[in-house]
Amino acid sequence: MTNHFEALEPRALLSAPIATTHSFRWNATTLTTVVRYTADTGIDLASIGNDDFRLQGPNGDVRFAQSPTKELQQDGSVLATYTFTNPTIWTNGRYNLGVVAGSVRSTDQQPVAALQTGSYGLWFPDTVVEMSTVTITSDGWRFGLRRLDRNPVTPNVPGEVRITGPGGSETIFPFTLRVLPITVSSAKADGPWSFADNGTYIISMPTYTNGVRTGWQPVAGAGLWFNAPKVEITDIALTDSTVTTTVRLTDNHAIDLTSIRWSNIGILIDGVNLPPTINLIANAEPQSDGSVIVTYVRGWYNAAFTSRDSGTWVWSIGISPVKDVDGNAARAGTLATRSFHFERPFIMDAVVQPATPSTPARLSLTFATENLDLSSLGNDDFRLELGGITYTLSLISHHSVSGVTPARTPAVTAFYEIIIPVGQTLQHGAAALYLNANGLTFNTHPSADVLLRSITI
Repeated sequence: MTNHFEALEPRALLSAPIATTHSFRWNATTLTTVVRYTADTGIDLASIGNDDFRLQGPNGDVRFAQSPTKELQQDGSVLATYTFTNPTIWTNGRYNLGVVAGSVRSTDQQPVAALQTGSYGLWFPDTVVEMSTVTITSDGWRFGLRRLDRNPVTPNVPGEVRITGPGGSETIFPFTLRVLPITVSSAKADGPWSFADNGTYIISMPTYTNGVRTGWQPVAGAGLWFNAPKVEITDIALTDSTVTTTVRLTDNHAIDLTSIRWSNIGILIDGVNLPPTINLIANAEPQSDGSVIVTYVRGWYNAAFTSRDSGTWVWSIGISPVKDVDGNAARAGTLATRSFHFERPFIMDAVVQPATPSTPARLSLTFATENLDLSSLGNDDFRLELGGITYTLSLISHHSVSGVTPARTPAVTAFYEIIIPVGQTLQHGAAALYLNANGLTFNTHPSADVLLRSITI
């Protein structure tokens, strides 16, 4: 008896595509898996399309991936990326992913067999805060964040980002995360990035239960390397007319002393640059540990700080950054911020009117009245000093003004008689205008004795 059987074509068995899981990742609303397809005859790229890959959720619902991306590899295999999105946070439970039988084919049209490529148990809290982007700024970080809720009535949650790096851990807060995506920027506490910040950083986001942080989840990591010298403010000393900033410069090689000048740092007062004092000197003192201590002095020429200078002062790397001996410049960025308030009027205009046969010499002053108690205007508000002679001022009248330059409201113009000491005459030249101690009252605080400006008589 002869047995007849049909021999199977070996090539048909070998040419059928084989699917293997290359990677799998997920967040609260997106699942992405990458599948590698291989076949000894090659993969028909056109056969990879919609409905090749299925996802079965914990409730038994099934969905199919749409618009996969595909990349042909040098070894002839193909990487197909399948993405599933959900309008809300995924339901907690097990998710099974698999290739649909007969979907993907080899170049000789052999079909892939059905294959489960993964089974994953996923769990998400009712409130999720995700980081969509993270970038390095000149002096810190910028994060793109979004908040997701199963329950729309979950209260606003406090946003925090924890960065664990070579310098330890820091928590950046506060900001309130609502449903819409937001971008949050934060400057480092110790100034712009420098060689001292080199190392590995791990970024973590909070996990929440009922809007309360219960832990941390690492979401990103980065190894950072910088060559820039470190610029660190160690002291800020303020007088009536100057501000002295003490800075420590360090580098893993050495600071180039020839690069030290007054323009290494800048100071902005509500966006206005504060100039250096007239000598333009930055005093540098090399230290035994290789660092350099530098003092920078800024202030208005021959004038005190006034109400115009009240506000937020920002110290930053200036237009001529300090460099190390290798030519690496300090990175741009903020060094420090301070808030100051000065209880002295900003003199907008000062005009001396010489005496006439019928009127005495007078001085008209136009100045800002921010926080000024107008009832405190009187006979001993100001004085003039010139050539060793002190001229007291007696208030004649005052009235409110507007439209002065630079714009400042409210403002007042006050007229004072210049009282000339007996036996003296009114000298000509550059007179110093002083605000007298207890002359004016700002926010219930009496003024101090201070030089305001120079006036030409």
